[in-house]
Amino acid sequence: MKNILNVEYEKPDRMEAGNHTREPGLGGMGQHAAVLAQLVEHLRNNPAHFFTRDDLAEKADMSPAHFSRACKSVLGLSPRQLMAGVKKNHACNLLRRPQLSVKQVSVECGFDSQNHFSAWFKNQTGQSPSAFRKSVSELMNQ
Repeated sequence: MKNILNVEYEKPDRMEAGNHTREPGLGGMGQHAAVLAQLVEHLRNNPAHFFTRDDLAEKADMSPAHFSRACKSVLGLSPRQLMAGVKKNHACNLLRRPQLSVKQVSVECGFDSQNHFSAWFKNQTGQSPSAFRKSVSELMNQ
């Protein structure tokens, strides 16, 4: 199954909650799926902005703690993982475009420093932006 970020994950059949079982994502959190989908779209539309958990919680009209629980329950991600995942996906898509320099990609993703972007990207993906670009190019040429 894929979550809202199109990231593969395994969905359990049922989750244990105290003395009873419930379907994953339900029991108070299922109604948040549409709100979280809108937030993901907002993140995608604003890739250069660095949001905080509190920013997104306010936009979702939830307390920060409740927003964190909703993200984890519905998406299987913490708010930080959600924000980083959307930004990482955007960076990967931009790096697939050879006409853009790594510096341009870093600016498009909201980083003031190419070095900071490169370190962040490597932390997120395990590859430097240049190595990622090279591996994508090699795959396309096969």
